[in-house]
Amino acid sequence: MLVPIDQLGLTQIYLNQEKVEKNRQLLQQEGYKNYPSITVYEIFPGKLHIIDGHTRSFLLQQAGAKEIEVAFLPTAEIENPVMRPFYETCVKWCATAGVETIDDLARKIIPADEFLIAWITRCQQKIDLIERCVADPLLNKQCQLIELSGVEALALDQKGQVITEGRL
Repeated sequence: MLVPIDQLGLTQIYLNQEKVEKNRQLLQQEGYKNYPSITVYEIFPGKLHIIDGHTRSFLLQQAGAKEIEVAFLPTAEIENPVMRPFYETCVKWCATAGVETIDDLARKIIPADEFLIAWITRCQQKIDLIERCVADPLLNKQCQLIELSGVEALALDQKGQVITEGRL
């Protein structure tokens, strides 16, 4: 299914510079007509969000594409107690960072080692926290209360205490 590229929402704040360069070369060699589809899901009603393919989407837009081929993530892969809240959080992170369109990613291309820390580690910590909260009702209640206060619960420290956005 073809979708206007400027109508896709993001679930990723940064792009890995190494990956951008590698994929840019592939795009130049093979053209964008043979590029794999972008995986999307309707996380919030009325808006498709990219789940996999932020770098490809960015490069396709840079190459002049106005529409891109998308494939929908199977419902079972996101509609569960861990992944749904994780991707909802990712959309919120993007909004907070002012990264809501593919164009916004142009100013968020960072070296691979920074990407690992700034994005991959952050995501893994959040997934770990959500998994622990799902498994532990008391911790889940603690996380809910923290988030109700307007502060984001990000991870657990070595003592099992919740780390909030002000404590990282």
